[in-house]
Amino acid sequence: GTTEMILRAAASQPRARGETVHVYLGRVSNLHLESLGLAELTPLHVCKSVRSLYLYNNVLSSIPMLAWATQLTHLYLQDNAITDLAGLEHLSSLQKLYLDRNCIALVDSLASLVALEELHLSHQSLPDGVTMTVADDALRSVARSLRVLNLAHNPLRDIGPLRAARMLERLDVSDSSISDLDSVVALLESCPYLRELALTSSPVTHAPSY
Repeated sequence: GTTEMILRAAASQPRARGETVHVYLGRVSNLHLESLGLAELTPLHVCKSVRSLYLYNNVLSSIPMLAWATQLTHLYLQDNAITDLAGLEHLSSLQKLYLDRNCIALVDSLASLVALEELHLSHQSLPDGVTMTVADDALRSVARSLRVLNLAHNPLRDIGPLRAARMLERLDVSDSSISDLDSVVALLESCPYLRELALTSSPVTHAPSY
């Protein structure tokens, strides 16, 4: 049942002698639910202290409802079949979000993630002809906190909306569809703290004045 699954997921944290299951699960900080073939996740209200949730390598088609995980700081959702970013509401403590190797074409729905420092969205599996788009206002709410953004190996053409992330220090858009050198220059002017910018294997690197 669900309780047995959660106990296995929390097994890396020892349970005190005589501690009830409810008390134990109420204090665990890490839940390992990766590689279980999960297509959905039942709300785990008893696990109210979870800070790191490992859900990578499952078959999730959407981000689970995580309103119960109010203390969550690290969320690992790589290698699933997630198609959009809906479901991130209430995660105001989230610092690092890993969504590499899913099926996400539109980057939006980040409004609640006011503490987000790292967003990883590389290698999305998209149909031929579909480009990745970053919504105009997608990064506005994370502008003060976001330091690392990984959008590598995606058919991303327009990086204009990334200029809102003024505190960015590392940006990876290598192997993308970016071809406009002016947009890259504008990005560099808007993000004064940017120390690492990866554009390898993107068309813009062939621009005459690159």
